[in-house]
Amino acid sequence: MIAGRSNAPDGVRRARATAYEYLDRRTTDDPWWTRWISPEAVDSATGRAWLALKNPVHARDHLTGRLDIADEKHPRDRLIATLDLIDIQQLEGDVTTALTTGESVLATAKNVSSPRLHRRLSSIATTLSREQPGLATTTFAQRTAAVLV
Repeated sequence: MIAGRSNAPDGVRRARATAYEYLDRRTTDDPWWTRWISPEAVDSATGRAWLALKNPVHARDHLTGRLDIADEKHPRDRLIATLDLIDIQQLEGDVTTALTTGESVLATAKNVSSPRLHRRLSSIATTLSREQPGLATTTFAQRTAAVLV
């Protein structure tokens, strides 16, 4: 993610390659917490770094699988993955799909207790209504605000 925020595409590629090298060398003697690192987690972090670089094509390549595995049993993971997808749709200029995706995640957002994710969803709604003023984006921003109260 730092490479993405630092506008370093080569850094994103190197970080992903290094992470996969580590995954290949991992043993059962490694600390317990290293088991949290998985190919899905690496790809998710890589996709979010590409989002920070405003590169929706590369971001989608890495984040699509994350949405597929983030099921309803894990609403926080599903919310994160869906917010990433909305960001991709916004970057691609597909406001209609971003609004549809946003509407689909409002119920999940209401059931996830995360001020950070709520701020992110609120920011997405505000950005959509500011950059694409219209009834649909304004309604989505109002519905988001009502859900996150």
